Amino acid sequence: MRGVQPIFIGDVQGCAAELFELVARAEDRFGSDFELWLVGDLINRGPGNLELLQRVRDWVEAGRCRYVLGNHEISLLRVAWGLRDPDPLDTFGDVLADPAADAWLEWIRRRPLVETGELGDRPFAMVHAAVGPDWNLAEIRKRARRVTRRLGSDDPGKARALLSAGRDEDPVADDLARFTRCRSVRRRGRWSS
Repeated sequence: MRGVQPIFIGDVQGCAAELFELVARAEDRFGSDFELWLVGDLINRGPGNLELLQRVRDWVEAGRCRYVLGNHEISLLRVAWGLRDPDPLDTFGDVLADPAADAWLEWIRRRPLVETGELGDRPFAMVHAAVGPDWNLAEIRKRARRVTRRLGSDDPGKARALLSAGRDEDPVADDLARFTRCRSVRRRGRWSS
């Protein structure tokens, strides 16, 4: 008897029809014996942001999906809170124009940055971008909790302050950027986005 099949998908970026097609194929192959692991950047660039959020929220609440934030979700929060201007390539206007936009922003900012699990007997951490080269799972979890406590705080001012802070001035903002934006790690653990 096989267990639940994990399926990892990253950077859906608003492409609702394509994700739903992948899920339909997974259902054909595995029935309901699979779990989606969505690796951030669920929204932005494609046309189906709101539809994706609605479906993914349902899957998360049903225990069929794990979803971590990526840089596009962080960009949505920054634009919504006036911390940056929209980019001409941003397509998340459907989320911001929705009557439930505030509820979506709350739901997004309370999503995790890290999900952990095991493949076989090997533990792993799923993040959108990167972790420090010397971090173990305990360190990854500790840093992620520190970020999510501020980003998902009951005081939205703490979340806004975090998203306003520069990487060099706030170690928690540095960790947020590493989990969601990091592109490469240089010698001695320094990184670039």
